[in-house]
Amino acid sequence: CASTKTFSVWEQLVAMKGRIVVEPAGGGQKEFEKARDEYVSNVEQHGKCILLAVFRGKMSEGISFNDEYARCVICVGIPFPSSTSRSVKAKRAYNDEQRERNADSKLLSGSEWYAKQAFRAIAQALGRCIRHGADYGAVVLMDSRFCDDGFAPALCQNGNGSQTAMTNRHRQYLPKWMRHRVLTLLPEREQRAPPMTASTSSPSPSIVSGGYEGLRVRMEQFFSSASQQSALVKRRWKDDLKATNSAKRTSRVVFDEESNQWKIRNAT
Repeated sequence: CASTKTFSVWEQLVAMKGRIVVEPAGGGQKEFEKARDEYVSNVEQHGKCILLAVFRGKMSEGISFNDEYARCVICVGIPFPSSTSRSVKAKRAYNDEQRERNADSKLLSGSEWYAKQAFRAIAQALGRCIRHGADYGAVVLMDSRFCDDGFAPALCQNGNGSQTAMTNRHRQYLPKWMRHRVLTLLPEREQRAPPMTASTSSPSPSIVSGGYEGLRVRMEQFFSSASQQSALVKRRWKDDLKATNSAKRTSRVVFDEESNQWKIRNAT
């Protein structure tokens, strides 16, 4: 007869990835290094492993998991500090009070400071899997507050004087390199027209429809393209290094006082 046994989420993850390593709660440096080494060893030996870590912990802020050591980071929730903490309350009140006393104060408002603490932790975690120009990885933000909210786009300052329309206020706190690349995953049962861009009447490509099956297809497309682009970048780096080494053998770098520039002068 057919089996009726059901598997827990944990059991399903173990079946897919073979091993789950959990960042130790508390403990000392030895426990931390043991967990880190176990994760690295599983990736090197089996090519797969899951690492469960916490925001603001050593794994999510102090370690680089570049290249094959991490191709995806999943962030669950938004790690706002405890709103009932005495220190948090005091800091928020202090910032608001200083801004009221001094209109030219450069301090953030209490609310802005509070939000920055959460999104700084997210930015640290997101950066674990993208460590150099040829690295790549997928980032999953598992919180509906990052989704397009359906309201009129708001202008977001980009830092270089330009502005970009954003349809979600939480995304403005994300790192600049990713805030305009966030896609909203629609449940399989939900079908709605994608939002229009601010500058044109064409649909925005910020929607992934079809539920998790649609996400799987988009992920496969991304990793296929990203791996090829990464290989091209590494090949360009290798060619540039060869050219540099060749130039060093036949030339020397000198400073031209007339042009105030460094130049390569051929050896005689």
